[in-house]
Amino acid sequence: MPRKNNSYTNDFKLEVVQAYLAGNESYISIAKRFGVQNKTQVERWVKKFKEVGTIEAFNRLPSSGSGEKGVKNPLKGNVFILRV
Repeated sequence: MPRKNNSYTNDFKLEVVQAYLAGNESYISIAKRFGVQNKTQVERWVKKFKEVGTIEAFNRLPSSGSGEKGVKNPLKGNVFILRV
């Protein structure tokens, strides 16, 4: 059976993380309660939230094939070699 990739909003992720941090429930029970397919996903959200401390933890960088513009890498681009 093919697996479907779910896309969750930042607000939903924050709600899940806050529910985990507020109570005595396990990752598994939180995942089941909110309909998240895998407890590991909840673990990742909690870890990321603890690292950053705000909802900004859930902002994703655009993938290379998405067509969106990310932060430009200053090390890439035109390189000029000056020969003397």
